[in-house]
Parts: sequence; C-alpha cells; structure tokens
Amino acid sequence: MVEVEVEVGDHELIFTAEGYYALKVLISVDYTGITCSSAEYGEYDPSSGEWTKVGDMTCDEACDIFNLSIHCYLKERVAPPPGVITSFEDWVESKGGCEAIKVSDILELREAYFGFIDIGFTVLVEYIATARECYLGLRTSLSLKLAKELEQTSRKNLISRILEDLTKRGV
Repeated sequence: MVEVEVEVGDHELIFTAEGYYALKVLISVDYTGITCSSAEYGEYDPSSGEWTKVGDMTCDEACDIFNLSIHCYLKERVAPPPGVITSFEDWVESKGGCEAIKVSDILELREAYFGFIDIGFTVLVEYIATARECYLGLRTSLSLKLAKELEQTSRKNLISRILEDLTKRGV
C-alpha cells in the first residue's frame, strides 16, 4: 500500500506496478472528501513522463473512495495470443514485410489512426509515413528492423554487432 498526501484541489495521479498497466486518475480533493472525474489505463514511462493511453475505465472500476482515502485497482497486463498484432512491427510482418505494403494497407492505418477501426495498437502519424515509404520502396523490412534495434541499443553496440555479423559472413 502506498500513501500519498495531496493538497486541496485537482490532481492527476498515476499508479504503476510490474505486470500491470499504469492507471491515471483525475481527482478533486476538498475538505469533505475525494471525487474522481476520470480514469484511464495505459503505458507510463516515469523517466520521460510520457503517457500512452490504452483504454478508458470508469471511476468505479478504477477506484474505491472512502472519505479521504482512495484505493485504486490496476488492470493486469495479459500477453496477447500468438499471431495477435500489438505493434506496428507486427502489423508490417502480417502484411508480408515492408516490401509487400499496398495502398490499401496505408488506408487501413489511416482508418485506425482516426479511430474508425481497431487493428490492435495505437497508430501514430509516423507509422503511416513509414508505411508510405515502404510502399514507395524507400524503406525495407531490414531497415525497419535496424531502426528499431537502434532505438533499443546504443549506436556503438549496434555498429559492433553489424561488423561482427559481416565478419562472420566473410564480407
């Protein structure tokens, strides 16, 4: 249990725990008690403060409020079944790779971006632009994979891995 003291006024609280989605609640505190105005769950990066919404919850689903105490319930993160698309990279692979992207696939991303359809992940404008680059032949599946690895590892480490791989191949 975590105890936090808050002053009278409106507050945004984010709760996190390993294996669960983060929970963000908007509450108002006055001298008579606490009221919740909204709740949503998602991904939270404490180092950058970046919040990515996954879904909504009602205040009743998210919290029990007793006088001046609030007890929140986090939504368990469940691994998707095999073959379920949960990222842009999974989506590209499901289409047959970057080289196989068609105009209809770009339109599908656009529809998901505007919320008309759900394709299993949150679509960013960047993904639509990348899919367009794939369609035009400006990107390949390998370049997408390397870009993702570059995000996740240091530049020096990635270059060392590429050089090792080329050495092993005798290039």
